[in-house]
Amino acid sequence: FNKIIQRIVLICLSFSCLIFLCTCGNVEFSDGQSSVGAKDMGIDFIFEFSEGQDITILQLADIQAMQYDGIRNIGNRWGQVNGAFFSSGVVDNYVRYWQYIEEGVRKTDPDLIILTGDNIYGETDDDGRLWVEMTNVLDSFEIPWLCVFGNHDNESQKGVLWQIQVVNESKYGYMKEGKCLNGNSNYTVGIKQANKLKYVFYMLDTNGCALKPGNYGESLLPNNPDLNEIQQTIGIYPDQISWMTESSENIFSVVGKIPSMMFFHVPPCETYYSVIYRYADTYGSWPFYANRDGDKGMAREQLGGFQSNGMLFDIAKDIGCVGMFMGHQHNVATSTMYDGIRLTYGLKTGTGDYHSADMLGTTKITIKEIDNSFDVEYIHTDIDYPLD
Repeated sequence: FNKIIQRIVLICLSFSCLIFLCTCGNVEFSDGQSSVGAKDMGIDFIFEFSEGQDITILQLADIQAMQYDGIRNIGNRWGQVNGAFFSSGVVDNYVRYWQYIEEGVRKTDPDLIILTGDNIYGETDDDGRLWVEMTNVLDSFEIPWLCVFGNHDNESQKGVLWQIQVVNESKYGYMKEGKCLNGNSNYTVGIKQANKLKYVFYMLDTNGCALKPGNYGESLLPNNPDLNEIQQTIGIYPDQISWMTESSENIFSVVGKIPSMMFFHVPPCETYYSVIYRYADTYGSWPFYANRDGDKGMAREQLGGFQSNGMLFDIAKDIGCVGMFMGHQHNVATSTMYDGIRLTYGLKTGTGDYHSADMLGTTKITIKEIDNSFDVEYIHTDIDYPLD
């Protein structure tokens, strides 16, 4: 890729690190920011980018890759999955999923790739082949990539801890379990440029991978090796809120208040509030277009998500959050403002699970060097729809 990341510093909290162009230890800040180690601030990974460029991030949302020959032959599940998602007869993973990632990388030339959950349909990957294949596809671009889990990833019988291990043993992937918190993909990322920390990213697990006793074979199985590691109810929990509070206080005490972003899977209910009043005259007519006051995008289903009783937005404002990036609803690709925070649904990447053929692609996030503001652009696919 053309834009060169001069140095990537991984703050190692484990016994090893095997990453490209990395050093382990403390990162020193200067030019108005106090000199202290990033590990001491509680930042898990720091990425440093060259001066003289904007920083481009590619969001991949709801790839939801399925391994056709991995569909469970349990109860009625094989017939359900095959009938719902493979009636076209197209089963090739490149055609259904990976070419959309490849196209997004080619069109945006990103410095960093972020996957916002439901990366695979885990119940079709009990042997782990699909997770490894996805990791290899992402590594092939030789671009650092980050990952959070959605409500389907951890269904695999290989277990969530194995999935995290695979990412961390990859050449370009970065992920942290976030022990003692609800969820398994809670960690912090620092974005550094011109020897200054410019952003903190809070990577969050919105949980919700669950047992489905009424349809045995779907989702989690009761003998999953990491069942006790998984919070089965969707949401961001008080311990995750407390962790963000503590992390931000540590960071701000060193470098002052800097902006942050959050990346997670299931949207909060505030996405609904962001449109219901300002678009009272058009919301509910499908397709819905968000096109006022800097909003952008479209939807073919209701916006909405989990309730946090305002806790998520309260902490978001406290920690300087300017943007939340999510997925989960495959027929929503809107970027709207609510209470000073931009709420962005990523454009669905690939043809896994339900989707609209004209709402596939990737999402480009550009952090501007000149003023540290950011833009969001939907990169719609030019690929001929393969499932007709």
